[in-house]
Amino acid sequence: MLFRNIFAGFVAAGFTLAAAASAGAQAPKRASILDIPLSAAEKSGLAPILNHVGEGGSHIHILPTLAGHLARVKHGLAAGQAGALPLKYHGGPVMNPKVTSGPQTNIEIYTIYWLPATGKLQSGAATSMAGNFMSVNNAMVQGFISNHLAGTATQYYQTSAATPIVNQGGLAGTYVDTAAYPASACTDTATPGNCLTDKQIQREIGNVMKRARWTPGPNKMFVMYTSSGQGSCLTGTTCAYTYYCAYHSSFNVTTGPSTGPVIYANMPYGDPGACANPGQATPNAIIGGVNYGPYADIVASVASHEILEAITAPFGNAWFDLSGNENADKCAYNFGANVSSSPAANQFYTSNPYPSPVYVTGYPASYFELQQEWSNAANAAGQKGCVQYYYNF
Repeated sequence: MLFRNIFAGFVAAGFTLAAAASAGAQAPKRASILDIPLSAAEKSGLAPILNHVGEGGSHIHILPTLAGHLARVKHGLAAGQAGALPLKYHGGPVMNPKVTSGPQTNIEIYTIYWLPATGKLQSGAATSMAGNFMSVNNAMVQGFISNHLAGTATQYYQTSAATPIVNQGGLAGTYVDTAAYPASACTDTATPGNCLTDKQIQREIGNVMKRARWTPGPNKMFVMYTSSGQGSCLTGTTCAYTYYCAYHSSFNVTTGPSTGPVIYANMPYGDPGACANPGQATPNAIIGGVNYGPYADIVASVASHEILEAITAPFGNAWFDLSGNENADKCAYNFGANVSSSPAANQFYTSNPYPSPVYVTGYPASYFELQQEWSNAANAAGQKGCVQYYYNF
């Protein structure tokens, strides 16, 4: 039986890691990302741990802050260059594999924006979302699936190369959750008094699913965006903005008319200081002469990271490398060379099949700067593993 121990002292960034957690008696049926032994840097607290145990033994996979990611790169745990460790298949399910009979399903992404009607956090402080936050992130989700960047996932498969991931689908539903935040149930330094546990986030996703009459399923993902000033923690010190910028996980709905897996992501509000690369462009910050700030753009890139990881490893037992990275980790905060001049974004959602310098006017939320993604094929061909779209080398 393998146990995941989380050690104290993320010294490089002044962090303190979480207390020990165990998968307990719920041994994975297949090789799990939770089985990977921690590196010396992770044990000593010099680099953050990506993989944690959630409610019921499910895996929680985080995107560390920029400082945390750079610490992992420094210690050889997350370099996305040629010759880096490839992703390996470990036998588990992916989202939306090719079917051998019947109609092909779509990847369905559901967005939830949790913005209390009171405009208040648990502490009584004001909270909000930028005026373009929902429209930009919904547009990103709608355009991301079926686009060239998400096409990098199609080289990966379930069971065999005959059942690759099918990159089709998009935004299937959106919901503005105006419920008040529950009492703060964790303590963190970035958002004191305003902290959600993973259990509270799961519960609210379930509540929204009931209200919106959404059903769970292996090809569906539910992305929860929280408002400004709202934090969250997995354990006492594994928290938003100081340790992670987002994470994805899953839980099972076992009662009621709809049962099955709920694949989800927790998306804290965009933090320019912790969750953005200093050279990262924010092409949607100013729309129609109104400066909405960088928040929507920061979160859009982070969301693309979480969505692609959930597609290739929804339960932590499909595609990952021997350092505990899922596909997007290997290229986190890596935007490559910008290919446009107005605005300076390197990922486009236009009619062009590949990144193009053509700027399409009149669509203020149709272009984004999103991180590059990992390609086993490019890496095997001696290219840089981080790409903007999938070449079948």
